[in-house]
Amino acid sequence: MAIGPDAPSAAVFPVPSYCTHYWKTGVSGVIDDSTKWSPATPITADDTLCIVAPGTYEVSLTADGGGTAALQIGGPKSNVTAKFFDQGVSGDAWILLRAGSTLVLDSSSLFSNRITIEGTLTLNASWLFADTVVNDGTIACVGGRSGAETDDGGVFENRASIRSDSLCLLIADHGRIRQTGGSITGASPVVVMGEGAFEWSGGTLGVRANAPTESVVQVIADTLVLGNLALAGTIEMAPLVNGTIRGSVGAGVHLDVGGSADSVRFVVPQALFTNAGTIELRRTAGQLPYEFPPMVNSGTINVVEPSTILTDSLRNVGTGQIVLSDDLRFARAGSTLSNEGTIARTVASAELVMRPTTTFRTRASGVMTGELVLDRATLTGVGQVGNVVSLGGTVAPGVGLGTITAKSVTLDPASTLAVDIGGTSAGSYDQLVVTGGIHYGGTLSIRTLVTFAGGACGQVVPSITDNSVVPRGAFTTVTGLGAQGPGREWRAYNPKGTYNVVGFNPDEVVHFTRSSLSVAEGGMSDTLQACLGRAAPTAAVTVNLPASLGQVTATPAVFSLTDWVLPRIITTSAIDDAVVEAPLVDVLAATTSSADAAYNALALVHPTVSVTDNDGSADVVVTYREIPATILAGQSFTFGVQATNNGPTAITGGTLAMSGAVGFTITSVSGAGCSWTATTMSCPLTALAAAGKQTVFVTATAGAAGSYANTATVAGHQPDPLSTNNTVTHVFVVQ
Repeated sequence: MAIGPDAPSAAVFPVPSYCTHYWKTGVSGVIDDSTKWSPATPITADDTLCIVAPGTYEVSLTADGGGTAALQIGGPKSNVTAKFFDQGVSGDAWILLRAGSTLVLDSSSLFSNRITIEGTLTLNASWLFADTVVNDGTIACVGGRSGAETDDGGVFENRASIRSDSLCLLIADHGRIRQTGGSITGASPVVVMGEGAFEWSGGTLGVRANAPTESVVQVIADTLVLGNLALAGTIEMAPLVNGTIRGSVGAGVHLDVGGSADSVRFVVPQALFTNAGTIELRRTAGQLPYEFPPMVNSGTINVVEPSTILTDSLRNVGTGQIVLSDDLRFARAGSTLSNEGTIARTVASAELVMRPTTTFRTRASGVMTGELVLDRATLTGVGQVGNVVSLGGTVAPGVGLGTITAKSVTLDPASTLAVDIGGTSAGSYDQLVVTGGIHYGGTLSIRTLVTFAGGACGQVVPSITDNSVVPRGAFTTVTGLGAQGPGREWRAYNPKGTYNVVGFNPDEVVHFTRSSLSVAEGGMSDTLQACLGRAAPTAAVTVNLPASLGQVTATPAVFSLTDWVLPRIITTSAIDDAVVEAPLVDVLAATTSSADAAYNALALVHPTVSVTDNDGSADVVVTYREIPATILAGQSFTFGVQATNNGPTAITGGTLAMSGAVGFTITSVSGAGCSWTATTMSCPLTALAAAGKQTVFVTATAGAAGSYANTATVAGHQPDPLSTNNTVTHVFVVQ
């Protein structure tokens, strides 16, 4: 549409060709005053108004003006500062604020299908109403209550800057408020509200200048969408009704979530929710539930006010932290909270409450401090937890088998402690280690794995250790003790500081774990263990084990009345004399003594002890002799194996042997006491003085032609100073 006759030249300021009316000069005036426009004709709904005159001035309304097709403020070469106040400006098509220009709305409103901001828009108790608002410039809320509202299904997109010096409201009526770039900063809140969504996919969101722990952006709309994991900034979501969060929290995001009514619920409708940043759980009234999908936390979850999480699983991994400044309830039936990171409280009253049928699984890398309440829930795994209070819950150490370490444990009468036993070495059984106090109650359930022959004498399993300084109570029921198999049974021993599961033989009054031992003069000793049977003694019991030949000593076993259920270790050692002796077997003539007649003067099994002498020094050499020069395949032939004692002392005996013979089959061996097979032979040596010799002869049938290496060995009873000549190898050639 043509420009009026008094249009300024382009040298002064250009007027876009689509303008039907333009503001003639940079002076204040009333928008309905036709003398301020060129052409000076009445404004209709089909007109496009352009305020492009340079300068700072005020444009006011005395009436609605009936609406316009479009309103532009500023132009390519004219940076306009305009001010609207008192009423509203209506543009049915679009409103454009060009770059470099400034529009101040003072108690005014702009109405349009589309509002595009390239310059600076200052709102003082003023509003924008549009289907679409695009901010590529600056929106500043400077006074009163200001903001923007999109129509049903509309979009407000910030790609540049929003600054809130006063309260700023962004209302999405079934539409979207989109933060795609730039920043939102200020001292006052920017509140996103309405039955719509706030979509954050780019740019940064700041904290309030006068409250650096609080987010500028406060979402009380229905939905928050986190567009990617690279976002950075702080945001608060506190919907008036149920809230929905879509997306996951990146490392640079601080998300505060809360609510203002008891009925508010948070839902995250996706397959997996991850947090690498910081989430603060708040509530302002009632108990706020958070409904998460399976969740992985490698960031921080701050429980600022009492909160409830509903999820199938929550894994707190690696650097993940759950910080309890108030109570957290983990409440979805059948769900699991797995701690591989850190859970700690900042106030003494804060509790982590596991609700019925949930599971708290602690991992080896997990550390949990503070109060852990098992409300008919289960604690399992391996790792560290704080003060455990079980209210009808179950404590089951291990994932398989393992140890849980707790600061303190309280088990009420409805609770269960479940331990599995798969051995007696560390790591082969479940264990509850309590660094502080424990109070027993309820049921102790003991299960011996089928792969382990449990309940034998000598087996002691410390299922619980603690440092209680007050009485520890008692289990109402203990299951899994008693018979485990023939001669094997479990019983409990519960002194201060430990609860042990102890094996014994119920079929014997006194039982030894071994019937034969081996010792050496000046060398190794050997041990066995002794256990008392089922009946508790009324007086101390001593088991004495004198040696029949006097060649060994054995420590007596003393069973006191306080710990008689535990096994006793008996150590046997050889008496080291200077006599050169052959190996011998001594017998421990075990007897008992006690003021308890049931345990006095009992006839016990007599363990035997094999003794190896360490006296003397004899270099014993083995050699082959009298091997035929010619051995024919299939021929019977004879050769000798000789032992020579090179001294300096005699030997009391020994052994000549061959094993794995090849190239021939042994048919006989001469010598007293010799034994043989087709490929082996073994002959005892008699006593040999220094320079003494003993030869055995082997008769064999040669096999197929070939060369065959065969080795013979010798071993004397006395120490041998040169072991390299205790073997000899000869190559038998069969033709």
